[in-house]
Amino acid sequence: MKPSQRNRLLKSLTVPFGIVMLGGLSLTPAWAGIFPGLQQEACMADAYIAKGGSLAGGSLNCTAKDIEVSKVVPVNPNQECTNGQVFTFNADVTIKTNASERYDTTFYLPRTSQSPQVVQGGARNCSLVLPKASDAGENGQVAYVNLEPKLKATDFLDTCGDITKANGTDQYTLLNQPITMLCQPSPTDPNKALFTYCAAWDIQKSLSCSESTVPPGAVPATKSKCNCDSFAINVFIRPEPPTITKTVEPTSLPEPGGVFTYNLSFTNSSAASLYIASLKDEIDVGGDGSYDKSVDLWGATESVGTADGIYLLSSTCAKPAAGSTTKEVLPNATYSCEFTLHIKDRDLPNDQSPEKYVDNIVALFKDKNGGTVGDGSTCPTGFQSAGNNCSAAKMVEITNLPPAIAVEKTPSVDEVLEPGANVTYTVRVTNTAGDHDDPLTLTSLVDDKFGDLDGQGTCDLGSGVALFKGSPFECSFTEFVGGNAGDVHTNKVTAKALDNEGDEATGDDSATVNINDVASTITLQKDAVPISVLETGDSDEKRSVAYTFTFSVDAGGVDKVTFNDLDDDVFGNLTSLCQVSKKNGVTLVPAVALSGFMLNPGESASCTLSKDLQGNAGESHTNTATISGKDEDNQTVTDSDDATVMFTDEKPDISKLFALKAAGFVRISNNGVDTLTVTALTFKGIDVADGNGIPGSFTLYDEPWVSTHEGGFGPFAFCTTGGTILPGGHYDCAFVLELEPGLADLGNIDLQAINPEPLVVTLKDDELNEVKAEVEVTIQTLE
Repeated sequence: MKPSQRNRLLKSLTVPFGIVMLGGLSLTPAWAGIFPGLQQEACMADAYIAKGGSLAGGSLNCTAKDIEVSKVVPVNPNQECTNGQVFTFNADVTIKTNASERYDTTFYLPRTSQSPQVVQGGARNCSLVLPKASDAGENGQVAYVNLEPKLKATDFLDTCGDITKANGTDQYTLLNQPITMLCQPSPTDPNKALFTYCAAWDIQKSLSCSESTVPPGAVPATKSKCNCDSFAINVFIRPEPPTITKTVEPTSLPEPGGVFTYNLSFTNSSAASLYIASLKDEIDVGGDGSYDKSVDLWGATESVGTADGIYLLSSTCAKPAAGSTTKEVLPNATYSCEFTLHIKDRDLPNDQSPEKYVDNIVALFKDKNGGTVGDGSTCPTGFQSAGNNCSAAKMVEITNLPPAIAVEKTPSVDEVLEPGANVTYTVRVTNTAGDHDDPLTLTSLVDDKFGDLDGQGTCDLGSGVALFKGSPFECSFTEFVGGNAGDVHTNKVTAKALDNEGDEATGDDSATVNINDVASTITLQKDAVPISVLETGDSDEKRSVAYTFTFSVDAGGVDKVTFNDLDDDVFGNLTSLCQVSKKNGVTLVPAVALSGFMLNPGESASCTLSKDLQGNAGESHTNTATISGKDEDNQTVTDSDDATVMFTDEKPDISKLFALKAAGFVRISNNGVDTLTVTALTFKGIDVADGNGIPGSFTLYDEPWVSTHEGGFGPFAFCTTGGTILPGGHYDCAFVLELEPGLADLGNIDLQAINPEPLVVTLKDDELNEVKAEVEVTIQTLE
């Protein structure tokens, strides 16, 4: 085969010279010995075809062993590469001949997983190691020769190096040469790279080899006159970056937050150890993409402080041993650990939405040589440095809790003699919310009988009073309570307070004062359990509340009292239901009917019964019970007390259906001099006719009730063809669109009667001149 005379692009214009050092030593700079610029060339099988060979089977069958690469020693003893990537490194390459001499030694190194002896369609999937003839004998390498010098001016300049045994050795070494190859693990030692090559040579002088021929270098003389081999070299294959997984429980806590438990894990699936240089949890507070807190999972744990913040309570994440800066993870080993964070957050968004905490584990991985593992691509912005490897983001939330207050209203007396007297009421408001709502701001205090209490008595709220936990707000006011004997005066005070998110708490309490004549005195205390229940709304549901009625005779009296009646302003007469179960704190077995039950002065008794309540959130159910009896003087004695039960909010649960009919009104005015005839009416390409339409989109109807739209127009009959419009006249018509999907269907209405299919009214005059009126109609819904 003759060499191609078409020159390649000049790869390099200079050849570095050896540098003579003291003592006669010669150092060889990189590039001396092989031709530069051959890092991406056709592979051996394709070069064989390019120089006239044919391969029916798609591959050479290299069986000869004339030339081989016996050793490749990287100049950098810590040389590394990334599996599956092409890389270049400097190495001392030893070339050996098993024949007496061979010409134009050429070595093909694969850039892909395919062998150079396989046809690859001309793709430049190989790099070439092609020794220069001009550097023969360099550094005393006597086997490295130029056996094909140019003897006369017409000879082809053969620039490829040759090899011989004639000088007493069968091999030579090219020092510090750049090698470009695919990084792939050796089957015998997965930690080391596999050096793969195919060697070609000429068996006789041919003056045909050059780095500038196409293809460059030598190709096999026959399909088998070549040698392909591979062996492990001392190039360390970096470990593959592992996938970090992370879980968290729980994912949500109410304010002020609490403890979240995280578990992280990854497996080193590489054949080499992986080294963790740092392990952190980076946290974005608010979920806005900016990371506000970095938690060192190898750092010291913390106690939860008084301030809002993120506190590392515990971590089982194994850290480097003493004296080391990295933690080794052996091949096929799994690194896993658990850590707990206490997130304390008492000031959530003012719209009462949850506060979001988005976090990523960020691990800095290195290999045994200290090189970084991973390119940071799994990490969020700001952490994409080489060696950083991140878990997927996890989010936890701190949710808002509504504030709560308790109100207690106490009269100075619970009865007055007719016609009445001044009563001093004491109001006490207590912050019963969690520590996260400390303090609340008390903003309102209103009595349903005496009005706004701000400024009355000692009840001064100003612009708001700080309501700290453990320090209730208390004030008093005095009002005249009057009436006739037997009247009952009940009034309720309602307090309101705000938390730091603007959420409002409401509480109320009532007080009852009886207006009596001078007689024996009895007392009724009415208690409800529970004092708050979920609302029943508009449903038929009911909430059961147990009411306990405790009645007693004033110890200061002298007469026995016989009780005969228990009446409730809401539940009616309860006498028969009140079975007295306790007397003076002692259980009565069996219980005794109230009617006829007698107590001496200083004694007390009680009965308990249950009632069903209904109401809406924010409402309260207050009912007042009155107990009656007669003393030994046959004077009637009574006392009343009320109990209030609050209805708390139960979140609504709804579903919706929506359908739409639309009426279209059309007026066509004839502004010309000829009578016009309506010849066609179409909507979205469909004739306007009763019942016409497009299934799944709309149906047109003639509905007689659609007769007018606004004053001065109409009446509007159903739109039809054939009508005429005199000059100066007009034509009014209407139609109804029933749009789909309807109530029984799912999805949104998306009607677009636009060009080229809008609403079109076509008219013609006596000369058959045609005119069209067009209107584009778009109706869309979004559910």
